[in-house]
Amino acid sequence: MVLYDHRMEISMKVTAFLTDGFETVEALAVIDICRRAGIDTDTVSITGDKNVISAQNIPGKADYFFERPADLLSAITSSSS
Repeated sequence: MVLYDHRMEISMKVTAFLTDGFETVEALAVIDICRRAGIDTDTVSITGDKNVISAQNIPGKADYFFERPADLLSAITSSSS
């Protein structure tokens, strides 16, 4: 049984959703590890603004943002179809 064939192209993508009050280490450690591993990783704020503040009052800036929470729900349900 072959678990990994080096000739196969594997594409991975991670989307990390952030909101004000996110736990700094829990979010940023995962994002950092994924990026170091070469995994395409995007951050998305669900606050209506790219700027977010962690629970430890550390400012961060997401790559993208949803203007309204309803946009997030719509995006999730349309991608699963």
